Amino acid sequence: MSSPATPITTFFLVEDEEFNRCVVRYEIERHPGWKLVGEANDTASAIESLNQQSADVLMIDICLPPPGDGFTVVDHAKKIRPHARRLVFTSHLNEYIVSQCEKCGVHGFFNKR
Repeated sequence: MSSPATPITTFFLVEDEEFNRCVVRYEIERHPGWKLVGEANDTASAIESLNQQSADVLMIDICLPPPGDGFTVVDHAKKIRPHARRLVFTSHLNEYIVSQCEKCGVHGFFNKR
């Protein structure tokens, strides 16, 4: 008799810094039942990819290179992937960022520091 399949939780990562993408990718890939299904390094490529790729969890850096920022990606994701969990991370955690996260419907945030 075969054992039941482990449910897979899929992740999509939006981060402009290659080192940080590597660290998060490594942590996701080493966890059984987690799978990284896509990555983007700026707002435009994140929006384009999210239009085509679905994921259970979206991990989004708030400080992305212009034009746009992580909040632009969060707003877009909320419209096209309303059931996905939206997590943000930043090195610039302050009251403004926390307030904007709450307004945008973010499910959680991480401080990179």
